[in-house]
Amino acid sequence: MAAASLGGAARLYRQADRSLREPDFFPDVGELPEYMNEMEFKRRYGGIGQPAYLKVLGEIERRIAALPLYRWATAQLTVPAQRPWG
Repeated sequence: MAAASLGGAARLYRQADRSLREPDFFPDVGELPEYMNEMEFKRRYGGIGQPAYLKVLGEIERRIAALPLYRWATAQLTVPAQRPWG
């Protein structure tokens, strides 16, 4: 996760320093397929870009987007930086 500015990076660091737990930044990987060779991957998904693959990819992205630290960091990046003069 990257910060768009030095101020954003500092806020992200302070947040990360506050007793984070793994579920704050690492999604639940339960029920996601793993450890498959190329033949099994093609059998299950048909290849990258196929609907079955995109469905799993969407689920992974949904889980990441639900993470507390990800939501917090995203909010920090979308709020305009305050200017020192106003």
